[in-house]
Amino acid sequence: MKSELDERIITKTINYALERKRIIDALLKSEERYKYLIDTVNEAIIMTDRDSELIFFNEQFSQLTGIPRMELIKKNMHEL
Repeated sequence: MKSELDERIITKTINYALERKRIIDALLKSEERYKYLIDTVNEAIIMTDRDSELIFFNEQFSQLTGIPRMELIKKNMHEL
């Protein structure tokens, strides 16, 4: 009885770990596709917080403004 219970627990644990790995792999692949799309689109894409500070932007935005990416980080839109 105890060994059957232990075996079921081990089986469930392994199945959980395999499913978690599959989900993480799928999420990473999805993130790669999203990043590729955002970085290769010919439009500037930005996201700001409530205070108008840049929290996300793509390479096209950096090229459009002529400001290097590192200088745009946490920059306020009103300063541009």
